[in-house]
Amino acid sequence: MEGVKFYSPGDLATGYLLKQAEEIIVGYELNSLKDINIVLELFNCTLYLDNKVYFKNWTEEYIEHLNEKCKGIKKDISCYFTNISEANIENYVKDIRFNFAEDFLTLFCKYKLYNRIGEGVFTRILERDYFSIQQICHYQKLVDNYETVVKNVLLKNPLNAELLFDQFVIDHSDALSKKLYFPKSLTKSEMSILIDSYIDTEKANLNYLRLIVNNHNTREFFVSDELKWKAKKHIHKQEEMHFRDNSGLEFGYEIIFQEDLPEPVIAKSNGR
Repeated sequence: MEGVKFYSPGDLATGYLLKQAEEIIVGYELNSLKDINIVLELFNCTLYLDNKVYFKNWTEEYIEHLNEKCKGIKKDISCYFTNISEANIENYVKDIRFNFAEDFLTLFCKYKLYNRIGEGVFTRILERDYFSIQQICHYQKLVDNYETVVKNVLLKNPLNAELLFDQFVIDHSDALSKKLYFPKSLTKSEMSILIDSYIDTEKANLNYLRLIVNNHNTREFFVSDELKWKAKKHIHKQEEMHFRDNSGLEFGYEIIFQEDLPEPVIAKSNGR
């Protein structure tokens, strides 16, 4: 991945990336935006200042100078996005680096591109895999404004059932985990059909199948006993296939406390 990226104020790479961000902000010349990735990198640079991530040796005057530079950058970014339309949006999104994809979606929502990018064009963007449905579902405004599109894409691929479990079942105590949003019109019946098709696919992940079996139903998310039983049979089938010709690898450790040992520690290896 290339370019300055803002992850969080406490990220381990912050110091190194902040130095790059500082150099980019200081060296930026107004009205010089010609590439979408440069725009998105500049947006990330401004996030360091927005989140008050500074070097200790920066004076208040220098911080104010950088903030003034960022105001000009933000104004240029806003103007840049006003030029994006249905006619040319694919020319922009096709070149976006993977690490900047969600930054583009953030600015897509900020500058309300959904007011001028119709469902047909947005559908084509998703069909061509410029963005994943998971990335789209991180933005409530996108889900709300393209509800039919998002719903159709979700239900089209059985593997998207994993997103339901990511949101409704898996623990989100991790501060880095991001909430997922789903179309309000997505019914429990449609969720069940998606889970059912997921169980049938050969790509079903054993960990998610176990989540189906052990799911504790709530008002938001429900898995029927029939689906739980079906997932349980699929797990058994997968485990049988995996261990049929695979006897596994046996290994173990033994620790012995021995009196009058000639050395403090003796380590020996005997096979496995």
